[in-house]
Amino acid sequence: MVIIGLSACRSVETETVKAPATNAGMNPGTSLPGVVDLTGHSVNPFQMAPARAVLFIFVRTDCPVANRYAPEIERLYRRFAPRDIACWLVYPDADTTPEEIRRHLHDYRLSLKALRDPRHELVKRAGVSVTPEAALFLPEGVEVYHGRIDDRCIEFGKERPEPTQHDLEDALTAVLQGKPIARASTPAVGCYIPELSLHDQAKSEGDNSGHKTGETEPQK
Repeated sequence: MVIIGLSACRSVETETVKAPATNAGMNPGTSLPGVVDLTGHSVNPFQMAPARAVLFIFVRTDCPVANRYAPEIERLYRRFAPRDIACWLVYPDADTTPEEIRRHLHDYRLSLKALRDPRHELVKRAGVSVTPEAALFLPEGVEVYHGRIDDRCIEFGKERPEPTQHDLEDALTAVLQGKPIARASTPAVGCYIPELSLHDQAKSEGDNSGHKTGETEPQK
């Protein structure tokens, strides 16, 4: 097996996380006031247009591991979004502005709709700890897959030239076929999502106090 070093990744704190079990349900009607789109509107992704499943991929603008996965994220979106999978990019960093996210989407040619999660509401409910990390839910709020996109990243600083396991793609395919997911939980390798400080919590609550609730507007 050939191992490729990722020396460019060393500037960002990373870790490998074992994904938790995915048998907990989440009421899709539960309010998510801290989750907002890039226009500042509160969004509940589970209450948008009907979908066969809801996919969240958590990323950071400054995470080299997540950025290297941008082409694969876009490929999965183009394959599965037309098949009624609601796909969302989630930016959990409270300090990342909508302008920075728009620039990130443009620079990495990502077509997915983006959400800001400055209060970590989706982070906590999905149980993610790093970026990139995926969480796949059924419409009723049951999480059926949690973890890596594939096994290309072996550990921080090392990756295979090509993945041997396409875990997220396999999970999405299984959902569409109505079959059990072979591996519902996989370890994720990426940039650590730090816990919110009291300052961050107060800031995000203040920033969101004037946000409107309703359907997300088209992003520019």
